[in-house]
Amino acid sequence: AQRIGRANHRMDEPSKAILVPANRFEVMECQAALDANYIGAQDTPPVGRGALDVLAQHVLGMACAEPFDMLQLYDEIRT
Repeated sequence: AQRIGRANHRMDEPSKAILVPANRFEVMECQAALDANYIGAQDTPPVGRGALDVLAQHVLGMACAEPFDMLQLYDEIRT
């Protein structure tokens, strides 16, 4: 579901996909994906508040962009 959503590249339009199973097992996987989508189930847990992956991306982005003050970044993160 995530890959289908990202392939659309638009937030204001619903994503569409054609599922093409290559064998009988993939038929079952495709049906399970359709069933899960119908009831609104997500294939990943929702992102929680204060997610550490977002923090890591921010720190890495700051470090790659330019020199930064470590204590100032720490204070920013704490707020």
